[in-house]
Amino acid sequence: MKKTGKAIFEVIMKEVKETDGLFEKAAVMLSRLRRARIVEDAQKRTAFIVTLTFLEMNGEKIKLVNSEEFVKDILKYNLDDILKWLRNGRLPG
Repeated sequence: MKKTGKAIFEVIMKEVKETDGLFEKAAVMLSRLRRARIVEDAQKRTAFIVTLTFLEMNGEKIKLVNSEEFVKDILKYNLDDILKWLRNGRLPG
């Protein structure tokens, strides 16, 4: 049986809650939401906005360089790369 968007989101949020560290949680969130098929369209934009909102709600002011490029190509980055990008605001490498 295929999981619904809500069920997939709940699995992702469980993993986020089990992750230590604010930026680590955000990296898991961005990575998993981007790969998930929760909404029919706009996976990248939705994942990015949800992650930025999460960080802002937790008191972080994020200034990211090349965010559109990074999120577009996020599937080629691992969690460590995403974490570094969120923390430093610059593309890994």
